[in-house]
Amino acid sequence: MTSLNVSGNFKVIKHEWVQIQIPASSTATRLYFPELPNLRNVHLMNIETTVATIIPFSVDNSNVINANLFFNTFLTLVDYTGKEFVHQIPLIHLLYVTGATHYEQLIKQMSGQKVNWTKSYIEFSSNTNIANRLEVVPFSVYYKESIVIEKKEKRANFIRKS
Repeated sequence: MTSLNVSGNFKVIKHEWVQIQIPASSTATRLYFPELPNLRNVHLMNIETTVATIIPFSVDNSNVINANLFFNTFLTLVDYTGKEFVHQIPLIHLLYVTGATHYEQLIKQMSGQKVNWTKSYIEFSSNTNIANRLEVVPFSVYYKESIVIEKKEKRANFIRKS
């Protein structure tokens, strides 16, 4: 097994597993994130994804995106001003474990942007590899709260021991 040193490790403050559903035999080339109330107005620190060859089923037992479609899928993230601050990044660039014999060398960290999730989306260069069953594109979203909420949570978690 080839293993590369991963540089730029980051602390996990908070994590949310989210997914975009790909309907069976869909002809769409663009799919948007659902409403994500837990991620409103938080600061994005990192985002990862995976493929069926690594994790075949999502937490809700849905099939994870097939490899043929995954390699032709791109992510765009939009902020609350409507600006696309991540435009068409290939999902493969957000995959840190790229197989049983290789690990991605560079962790791509975000810098605390606030994402308007319902305006953000994935798109396919071709929809010919969409399966005839429901699949999902899962994302691990690492984030931190605003400073005000963070201070309030620190007080609740570390000062008030009950």
